[in-house]
Amino acid sequence: MRRWGACALLGWAAPAWAQEGGFDARGFHAAGHAGYPLGWVTLETPDPGWEGAASAGVVFDYADDPLVELIVDDTIPVLDQLLTGNLVVGASILGAARVDAVMPVVLFGVDQIGTFAAPGDARLQGTVALVDRARAGVGVSVSPMVWLPTGAAARYVGDAGVGFGGVVSAGAEAGPVGFVVNAGARTGPSAVVRNIEWGTNLLGGVGVALRADDQTSIGAEVRGAPSVGGGTYGFPVEGLAHVRRLLPGGLWAMVGGGAGLS
Repeated sequence: MRRWGACALLGWAAPAWAQEGGFDARGFHAAGHAGYPLGWVTLETPDPGWEGAASAGVVFDYADDPLVELIVDDTIPVLDQLLTGNLVVGASILGAARVDAVMPVVLFGVDQIGTFAAPGDARLQGTVALVDRARAGVGVSVSPMVWLPTGAAARYVGDAGVGFGGVVSAGAEAGPVGFVVNAGARTGPSAVVRNIEWGTNLLGGVGVALRADDQTSIGAEVRGAPSVGGGTYGFPVEGLAHVRRLLPGGLWAMVGGGAGLS
């Protein structure tokens, strides 16, 4: 079971390397587009933002038992606790595309060795709008992604090599309600550690959000990353809920919580 809490302050302006012997088991995927009013925590949005828009912020997540090992009928924590700060920056290009970068840093972790602090794998991505939501009613975009091996693989917060993947996002709004669907995949270096095989994962999720007023939105999302190609990492699925509030000066505050569903 994995639980998390998140809080971020986000600005929105209008016009150590991997080691052998592990993989990235953090599971938390801090999405780009932090300044989107109906923004999601872990899901990408098809809206690239308006021309000249930029955002920056930090999303904190806490995980309880994010990685456990099943031995007979018992589970033994491999990663017991993780408190991570995710630096998220992004900018819109001509209102038709967006670039984002996410850098996670484990501020406090507990594993079978002891406590630690370490960087995670940085992620770079671009988002290109394929269908304009303002014109068609439904927005569609594609987001290619690259994961760089900046994390500590030996502490299970980084892969041993570069990872590649991407997500197709579709979203729409009906009055104060917004919807989004993500589907994609990620592939990286294969790893077999203990009784866990790590390799390629599908990426997918759905989300819904409600504009409670001009400054506040309430959202819920479900995201999964099942392993494919013989991997035994399992079928991790999480349900998340959050509240976002626009503060003076163009800052966003967000708080939320969730739990593992599988």
